Amino acid sequence: MSSILRVEGVFSGYGGNDIIKGVDMHVDEGEIVTVIGPNGAGKSTLIKTIAGLVKVREGSIHLHNKPTADLRASDVAHLGMSYVPQEGNVFRKLSVQENLDLGDWISKPGKKARLEKVYELFPPLKERRNATAGNLSGGQRQMVALGMALMADPNILLLDEPSAGLSPKLVEEMFQIICDVNSDGVAIYMVEQNAIQALKMSHRGYVLAGGQVKLADTAEALLNDTEVRHLYLGVTD
Repeated sequence: MSSILRVEGVFSGYGGNDIIKGVDMHVDEGEIVTVIGPNGAGKSTLIKTIAGLVKVREGSIHLHNKPTADLRASDVAHLGMSYVPQEGNVFRKLSVQENLDLGDWISKPGKKARLEKVYELFPPLKERRNATAGNLSGGQRQMVALGMALMADPNILLLDEPSAGLSPKLVEEMFQIICDVNSDGVAIYMVEQNAIQALKMSHRGYVLAGGQVKLADTAEALLNDTEVRHLYLGVTD
């Protein structure tokens, strides 16, 4: 299986300080890959680096075998990548429909079909399509954010803490929706604190600590690794 995303020897950070220190990882076509690790490990910095929002100081990133390290975030998006940040991911003063329309900023053919698909994935959004996004629940706003990303018709989705702030029931629903999106052929790269549930739905996983990859394996192997369970999954058995 070919890799849709390759990260090789990447160093990046802020103000001349490297937070990401020589990271190698990849996402194959059709995969769900989850990155776990403690707070401060660099997970959000890494996903922003891949999305083109943080500059790569050293190393390379390839999307569909095309180098992206020197591209602007908008140019990376044009290559088929959509990024959903943890916060500030919707326009609160606009309606649901207006947010989704903005998600189609690349203006690929087939907007109507994509919009129908988004409303099929998120029935509450169709019911409240004229509601102001700022008046929605946290879970519904997360649906809008994911829906906006899907309107760009991506090949790969970058998700930063998609379950953050959601109730346990909504977490299960959100993860099921992510699986449904993946079953349509969209690769998923996900940073997630809800590590056990995220790994259970993933094909592979990486453990990031101190800005470096400490472990990389199948999701099942990481779930069953004693050290990972104790240090990163909060399991004490």
